[in-house]
Amino acid sequence: MNREDILNSIGLQTIPERGDNVLPAVAIFGAGILVGAGLGLLFAPKPGRELRDDLRRNAGDLGENLKHRAEDLRARLPDPREVIHNVQHAVTGAADEAEKQLAGNTGGASKRKNEGPSTEPRPGQH
Repeated sequence: MNREDILNSIGLQTIPERGDNVLPAVAIFGAGILVGAGLGLLFAPKPGRELRDDLRRNAGDLGENLKHRAEDLRARLPDPREVIHNVQHAVTGAADEAEKQLAGNTGGASKRKNEGPSTEPRPGQH
């Protein structure tokens, strides 16, 4: 009878240590890497040099494609300086209009103040 049998007979078990699972996990991981590398070499459609050349050429084509798309996009978008100028013009116009309205409202309020209270009902009153 060994230690495990004695513990099992009284309803107990040993507590595994943290390091007990590390070695098998590393071994399985290493075996997976070796199998993956072997399958990659076995099923590679081209030799390494040819594959690297293809990747380099495709990366260059991708760069050219992105460059042309960026140029097309720039051609379709308005000039940012023109957009800023238009926004400044619109804001200035709106500010001038608001200033005129405030000046008109202020002048009307001072006239009413000098005339005394109005007998006309306010909007919303009957």
